Amino acid sequence: MFGAFLKDAEFVSETVVINRLYHRELIGRMNEIDDLEKKWNCKIDFPSTEMASDVVTISGPEYQVPQAVDEFLVNTPLIIRSTNHANV
Repeated sequence: MFGAFLKDAEFVSETVVINRLYHRELIGRMNEIDDLEKKWNCKIDFPSTEMASDVVTISGPEYQVPQAVDEFLVNTPLIIRSTNHANV
């Protein structure tokens, strides 16, 4: 997937804080996540269970990651997510 990036596109990552107890529920909606990754040419990474982290990372071209983050949050029920997200 990342091979499709334009050569001059800067690769960036943003993090979104989502309670780890809900990661499994979101991963269960993998078809929607796959569609989102394809639409914005980004990768959404959930931490491993062993890490016990609430941080989900969205990586991709600098000009598309913000849109991917916004759409990911819009499609994540409000009860699951925190309003915190930061650039890495």
